[in-house]
Amino acid sequence: QNGTMGSDDKKSPGGDPLSGEFKGPAEKERGCTDIIFLLAFIAFWIGMIVVAGLAFDKGDPQRLTKGYDFEGRVCGVDSAVKDQPFVYYPYPLELSYSVCVSNCPSTISGMFCSQEVKQGDITCPQGKFAGEVDSQDSASIAWNCLQNFTNFVQDPVLKDNKTSHLGFCFPTYPTTAVRTRCFPKPPGTSVEASFNGTSSAIEGFEKIYRSGTLAFTNMFSQTVDHWPYILLSAGIAMIVAVFYTQILRVIAGPLAWATLIGLELLFIATAVFCFVKGGQLDPSKIPGTNEKNTQEFKSLANEQQRDMALAAGSVAAVCAIIFFFIIVFLHRRINEAITIIQESSKALVSMPLLMFMPLFQFVMVVILFVYWVVVAVYLASAGSFNNDTKTFQIDQDLRRAMIYHFFGLLWTRSFIVAWGSITFAGAVSAWYFSADKNRVFRSEVLSALWRAIRYHLGTAAFGSFIIAVVEFIRAVFKYYTEKMKEVNKNNPIFKILVCCVDCCLACLQRFLEYASKQAYIQTGMHGTPFCKSAFNAFSLLLRNAGRLVAINVISAIFISIGRVFIAVATAFIGGMLIASRSADGGVTSTSEIDPISTLIILILAFSVARVFMMVYDMTIDTMFQCFCEDMERHGGKFLGGFGKAVNTHQKKDERAKSALGAAQQAQPAQAGESGTSVGAV
Repeated sequence: QNGTMGSDDKKSPGGDPLSGEFKGPAEKERGCTDIIFLLAFIAFWIGMIVVAGLAFDKGDPQRLTKGYDFEGRVCGVDSAVKDQPFVYYPYPLELSYSVCVSNCPSTISGMFCSQEVKQGDITCPQGKFAGEVDSQDSASIAWNCLQNFTNFVQDPVLKDNKTSHLGFCFPTYPTTAVRTRCFPKPPGTSVEASFNGTSSAIEGFEKIYRSGTLAFTNMFSQTVDHWPYILLSAGIAMIVAVFYTQILRVIAGPLAWATLIGLELLFIATAVFCFVKGGQLDPSKIPGTNEKNTQEFKSLANEQQRDMALAAGSVAAVCAIIFFFIIVFLHRRINEAITIIQESSKALVSMPLLMFMPLFQFVMVVILFVYWVVVAVYLASAGSFNNDTKTFQIDQDLRRAMIYHFFGLLWTRSFIVAWGSITFAGAVSAWYFSADKNRVFRSEVLSALWRAIRYHLGTAAFGSFIIAVVEFIRAVFKYYTEKMKEVNKNNPIFKILVCCVDCCLACLQRFLEYASKQAYIQTGMHGTPFCKSAFNAFSLLLRNAGRLVAINVISAIFISIGRVFIAVATAFIGGMLIASRSADGGVTSTSEIDPISTLIILILAFSVARVFMMVYDMTIDTMFQCFCEDMERHGGKFLGGFGKAVNTHQKKDERAKSALGAAQQAQPAQAGESGTSVGAV
């Protein structure tokens, strides 16, 4: 065992401290890990390809994009309806009943036939409206066609037994063409009727409509005009993000302590305010108050409100006390966490290729999602036409293929994230355990990428499978919950149970995601399988629980501040660049900044900041595990003077504990000798 660890540490909940030299992941002999899950993942993707082949063979996306009529013919595509590209719903209460038409009807008419239909002695002509016929015989024919159609759509018996050709004739109502569908529109007099026929009201409506349209058009044109600056803001956000991580190397300590002290003061102020409002504290006794302030902060008159204020004040006071003791007892761990975050900032600058890893993962996820959507569209358009329901229906095999395809999306997306995490861990741990940290690490990132692909894709498949299973269970639960809500809309017990189960599943998913991330770090460092990595990571974190609390709190503070700082700073710079396009090239007032383009830049910058802070968070977590192992194995030698200082403090604490334990053991012995002496006398 390392000399920095006392004998009592061997009995710690996390097991025995680590021992032996560790020179970094590059020096570690590795082998393929969790190969069975890699083979299972490959076999699963062979099944995904089979599902895609089935979808492409049976599916036809034009059924969804162009629509089909009541006989299953795709409008504008199939030969019988080649010149009829629009889908019209003659009976709006029966949306499964549709026909193909050459143009969407725009007026109210008695009857219309999409093609010529003969029934006995009656011929229903194509495209003839009942109001347009020019002879008594034509009018009689049109009326009979309309009467037959009315019987067909209203009588269930006739609807089942009549020949389907009656469905080609139907009455019309005003519609408008939206892509390939005919959507109903109100008559032209409805607007006038809603305003009681007054011309001033109609003119006011038109004025509001035109002004809103003009404003939207103007904003859209400005955004299009500023698109180069909007795209440039993504690069600016990356520069601001790197700048933020580097200023943390200087101000991380003061910023962290200022935030912690500010939170403590906020808890105290909240407790004092609530106790004053609850009538338990006299505002005149608070230092710095005067008569005017005392009148403003008098207690509430309502007794129930006073009780609520006292309850809130009690919670705030308890939080203030707990937070104070956390700061006092963990002040040394907080300083360690600040140093780890500063070292993480150095690592990111030394390995600039790490910043492009999320972009590479994003491209892979986009390719996966596009593939998944294309296959899903073909699956959704597959199936056979049902003459009873007038729709295409999928069978049980296609339904199972859809479920299989959906799970493949979840598993593969998590697999890409897991592979990236192992790469991150390998590169950052190589930086930490290197002798010279001042050089630029290029090959280490590529080496970590190669090790993750060569040895640890099985571990990525294992961990991602666990996450995908939980996500799939949550998705199935939400699907059936939505179905059951239709029956249990007003059942409060059902709502409570659904909320509780969904909350438990969400907590389980977050726990497994956190545990998997810590396991990936161990795999990237030592090349161990997933289960062993998860156990080693859990033991290591449990032995360093105090440090873990400190690093989580401090990193959460810096990451939250970083997201806001990067987004706001980028939006300000982008807005100023847009405003500087004036003739003189200068900005005289902030009112010249385009608000819409600046808002788009703010959203884009926040997205970039979120991705960058994910990289930073992964770097911090890896650096933390490296630090804990370094302290247990080498006494912190890879962290320079700070590691040695921490090791010195740790030795002092251990000597103090040993002296205290020896004193406690000596007291019973002295008491026993004294009792023996008295007995002898």
